[in-house]
Order: sequence, then C-alpha cells, then structure tokens
Amino acid sequence: MSERLIFGGTIVDGAGNARIQADIRLRGDMIAEIGDLTARYQSSAIERIDAQGKIVAPGFIDLHTHSDIALLGDPDLLCKLSQGITFELLGQDGMSVAPLTDATAAQWRQHLQALAGDYGVEWTWRSFGSYLDSFGPTAANAGSLVGHGTLRLNVIGMENRSASAHEIDAMADLLREALDAGAFGLSGGLVYTPGSYAHFDELVALNRIVADAGRLWVVHIRFEGDRIRDGMDEMFRLVDETGVKLHISHFKVMGRANWGRGGELVQAIEERRAAGYDVSFDQYPYDAGSTMLTAVLPPWTNKNGAEGLKQFLTDECALECMEREIQSGTQNWEGFVALAGWENITIADVGADDRLDTVGATVAELGEQWAMTPFRAAVRLLLEYDLGVAMVVHAMSETDVIEILKSPARLGGTDALLGGKPHPRAYGSYPRVLGRYCRELGAIPLELAVHQMTGAAAVRLGMHDRGVIAPGKKADLCIFDKDLIADRATYEDPCQLSEGIEWVFVNGEPVLHQNVLTGHRPGTIIRA
Repeated sequence: MSERLIFGGTIVDGAGNARIQADIRLRGDMIAEIGDLTARYQSSAIERIDAQGKIVAPGFIDLHTHSDIALLGDPDLLCKLSQGITFELLGQDGMSVAPLTDATAAQWRQHLQALAGDYGVEWTWRSFGSYLDSFGPTAANAGSLVGHGTLRLNVIGMENRSASAHEIDAMADLLREALDAGAFGLSGGLVYTPGSYAHFDELVALNRIVADAGRLWVVHIRFEGDRIRDGMDEMFRLVDETGVKLHISHFKVMGRANWGRGGELVQAIEERRAAGYDVSFDQYPYDAGSTMLTAVLPPWTNKNGAEGLKQFLTDECALECMEREIQSGTQNWEGFVALAGWENITIADVGADDRLDTVGATVAELGEQWAMTPFRAAVRLLLEYDLGVAMVVHAMSETDVIEILKSPARLGGTDALLGGKPHPRAYGSYPRVLGRYCRELGAIPLELAVHQMTGAAAVRLGMHDRGVIAPGKKADLCIFDKDLIADRATYEDPCQLSEGIEWVFVNGEPVLHQNVLTGHRPGTIIRA
C-alpha cells in the first residue's frame, strides 16, 4: 500500500476551521495522520511532497456539472482537474442521460447534444444503474442525480400536458430504481422541456419519494429574473408539502431591472433556513450564464420532440407566435431574450467545425451579418446545426454575484458546458473564487470559500468520508498557492487552464502536478 507525506503546508481543512500548519501522511486512499511528522519520517522511504508556502485543502466538489457524456469520452477532463475539482455531480437540470428506453434514447441524445456534447460515445445503457456501470477508470470521482425531465420523457414523451395518476406512478417506479442504484437525488429543470410541462402535484408526488429516501431535490427554478421570488416561493411550497431537502441550482438574478436584488434574495433563503427549511444552493462566480440556444424558445415548441421543433422552425405562423412570446415572455415562462436582449447572447458552440465563424458572435451581430432579424438568425442557426447550438447569456451584475457568494447557504458549482468556445466557468470557476473574490476583493474569507466548495458540499450530498482533511477521510486533496491562484479563462479566450494549483490528489493518488496529468485514474463512481 502506497504511503506519501505532504509536508510543510498550511491546512485549510474544509470544515471551516482556522488554518493550521501541519504535515499529512497518506496511506492508500486515506488520510492516515496529521501533525508534525517531518522528523519522524525523515529517513523513511515514504514519498515526500513539498507543500511549503502552499495551502493544502480538500479536493473541490462541483455540485453542478454537465460532464455526463464528457467523462465517458475523456476520463481526465483536464479543465476540471486544473481547478482542483475531485468530484462532479452529474444529471442536472432535470436532464440526466439515464434511464432511457430503446424508443427514447436517440431522441434524448439529440435533445441534449448542445448541453452534453457527443465525444463519440454510444448511448448503450438503459437503466440508471447501467449508466453508472458504464464508466471506466477516471481521474476524478463522480456521482449523479436522476432527472425529472428524463423520467417524464420515458413515461409521457415530450407531450405538453399534465400526467395521469398512472403515469406519475410509472415515473415514481423509475425514480425508486434510480435512487436504489445510487442517485444522489432528483434534479428538476422547470425552464426546460419536458420538465416545464409538469404540474405541481407531479412534483409533490415524486419529491415525497425523494424525501423518504433522505436525498436531494436539486432544481433549476422556473424564474430567475423579474419573477424570481415566484420561482423560489414555488419551491418553498414544495418543501412545505413534502419535507424534501431543497437545493437550488446556479442561484442568480437575471435582467438589468433586477440588478441589486441579490442581498434581498439571499435574505429570503436565510429566513427560510432560520425557520427550519433544509435549503442550500450552488453558484458559479460569473455575471453571465450558458445553456442551449433552444432555451430561448417558448416551451410549447418542444411538445412534439426534436423533429416537431424543427417543423415549427419552418412554419411561418409558428415563427410569428414564437417571436412575439420571446420578446415579452408568457405567464408561466420567462424568456432569456426578454431578460438579456439578443445583443447579449453569444454563440458558444455549434457542434461542428465548418462554421466556427459563428462561434463567439452575438445573435444580434449574426442577424446584421445575414441581413435578418436576430430571431431569424437564431432560427437559421438551430436549423443548420440540427438544434445543437449552445449560448452564453450576459444578464447579471457582479454586485449580486458577490452578495450571493457570501451566503452560508452557498456551495460551489461550475455549470460547465464544454464544447466550442465555452463559458469561462468551465475552466476557471474555483480558482476565480479563491483568486479574485478571496484574495483580490476580500469579499469572502479563504476558510469559508474552501468550506463551501468542500466540506459543506460533501455533507449536503451525504458523503461523510470525504470533503474535509482529517484522519480516516478519503485523500482527495488540492495543494495551491494562495498568492498566485487565479483563473485565466475569459469570454474571449475561455479554454485557458487556471494557474496556482500545484498538486491534485484523488483517493490518495496524484492526478495533476502543475497542470500536467500524471496518467493516474484512481477516481470512482460514488453512489449515494
């Protein structure tokens, strides 16, 4: 069994405690001992890792990630390891890639191509458990939620209607199977189809099962702009009805008219927590978001699946209706364009190499270039690239980002889409917190930031064997220079590795040294 001594470092333990200077002995995949150990092992053959002048922290936990297919095609994912990330939680926004049936697999693969990518992976699994079993050796650890939209797809398809009692029972059976197979909980995407079609009673029925299992309801709420309090209150009602543990995905406030509301919204969550609600959220530290370009379209456009959507995109009456609703939103849908404007929506990926001149351009710029309205330019992109287009949406304020970042309910996440010219959060989220917001702006103490991204996140998932530096815990570790750690990725040049991280260990094995992969793949799929 391998042994290593990490000596001379300053430990920030992930539990929120004050930093201490101490050595750490690793044995196998565990932390064996902490203390003044250098003299004792001076003459030993034990491998020694010099951490003098560096921070030694637990490996970072990414609570919102879209690497469901990427990790199968690229088991190392350097862009995540270079941020110190040692665990990724898959299956987000109601859109896990399992369970599936022979009838739904191809349709779901096309629906998710802008979100999950392709990576040459064949979708051979059908059950949730067989999806987890399909992973080979990986550099980092991963686990997954099961998606509410995926359950609905299997039972109802993409139909825009309420579920019958029999159909809810069928979804419940699939949910129980996934939870038994190790899903950390149920994810929801109430702005994405088909999850957005669900009525409240459907969400209540499924989340009673999640609550009984002691797992999480992780949800992209229905509104993140003008009506964000309505979106939050809907989820608080769900907690009232079910007692489920609520985790809000990528918490933010969108739209210039809402800038400055971050403190008010955090306060609303803190009040609920003080009243006994089990509520948390994750956040990426940027003032722009990213998702599929199809998300700018009203939900009804997806009711007949991908092929039906493409038909709507060639139907003049449907297009006129879409354009009206996109500009103003509807009673139950808050559109990205109404919050951001076409001039603030940038094309991030088209899933192809033959028209990369579109990547990095705004939809408004493409409309001007092609002598058409921005809406028609978006339609052209979706048709030309078989719906596989991703976007970056600039609609937030850094002041609100900081207010949200400071909350004790806040946990870490990247929400990273990885193809084309991605949002810089795919490469820089965690070093950005530690560099810009801890060191440069002093917005948050280092110990709290590390706690949010490690120990608190592990406890939220029920992973009590990792996330903190203590004897008997798994040896997932990140060694970094607090004076140098920084994100280098920008919106203009996003595929830049972060700097300042010296070593990353997963289950006791070094997987990254100074941004170079070691070739070790000690990661594992962790089941709840």
